[in-house]
Amino acid sequence: MRGQGQGTAWRYHEGKPPGSLDGLMEKNDQRFLLPQERRKKLTELARQAIDQATPILQAHKTELEQRSIRVDLTSNGDYLRFAIYYADGAHEGFELRLDKEYGDYQFAGLFTDGGRSYRALGGGPPVDERWELEMFKQYVERCIRSFMGSADRHGGVRWP
Repeated sequence: MRGQGQGTAWRYHEGKPPGSLDGLMEKNDQRFLLPQERRKKLTELARQAIDQATPILQAHKTELEQRSIRVDLTSNGDYLRFAIYYADGAHEGFELRLDKEYGDYQFAGLFTDGGRSYRALGGGPPVDERWELEMFKQYVERCIRSFMGSADRHGGVRWP
C-alpha cells in the first residue's frame, strides 16, 4: 500500500534490484565507467578508423580546394577534424575524438552560427566494432551537401 513506506520502486534496496533507483544508477555507472581494457580497444579501433578515413578526406580536401573552397583537415593518432569554410569565414564539419563524459569515441558536428562556433554530438557512424567505411563515406557526403546547402547564407563557398 502506497503512503506507508511500501511498494515504491525508488526506495533504497540493499540488493539493488534492477528497477530500483540504485539499480538504475549502478547500471548507468557501468555504462560510463569503461574498464581500462575496453578503453584501449576503443582507442585502437578509433586509430584504425582514422587511418581508413584520412585518405578519403584528403581526396575531398583536394577536390574542394581545386574549387577555391578552404578546407582544414587534421588527422593524428586518435583525433580527426574536417572543416569546410564559407566565404565569410564561417565553417561546417566534424571531428572525431574521445568523449571523456561518455568514455568512447564519437563524431561531433562543428558549425558556426551568428559568429559563434558550436559542437554537437552525434550524427556520425559508430567508432567501435560496428565501424564501416561505407557508412563513413555516406556521412562525409551528407556533411558536404549540408555545407553546400547553407552557402547562400554565408556569401558563397569560394574563399577569397
